[in-house]
Amino acid sequence: SIRVIGVKWTTARGVASEAVDMVTRELLHGRAVSEDWMEPLVDPQDLLEAYLESWPALDRPILPGASLRVGAVTHAVEQAWARTLSDVLLRRTGVAAAGHPGDALVTAVAEHMAEALGWDAAEMQRQRDAFEADFRFAGAWPPA
Repeated sequence: SIRVIGVKWTTARGVASEAVDMVTRELLHGRAVSEDWMEPLVDPQDLLEAYLESWPALDRPILPGASLRVGAVTHAVEQAWARTLSDVLLRRTGVAAAGHPGDALVTAVAEHMAEALGWDAAEMQRQRDAFEADFRFAGAWPPA
């Protein structure tokens, strides 16, 4: 167990780096840690591809013709701890990075997340409204 207690703002980055190195050494069973602490140990895209290979039914479009896969949404919720529609659309998959993904795709993702996270119709609507507000805040409004 590793604990970090009482870190000051001015020393937090250095302490965090040391803690990450300690955890990494533990996970790697004592092997050396990369000097470049910013270098990821695992490529997130590799994780997603392995996840999709494990569950072939997830490797289908969330909507016919859409580039976003069911597995990417499932992975975002189950493995990347996405808990909001904005988490998935703006931060985990980046599907909204090039513009509004469209109401049909937003609805499909919300429905998939509702099933996974137990949202009712009211929560789905709150999530859609919050996504639209987040999307407008990002400066990418109106929808394409």
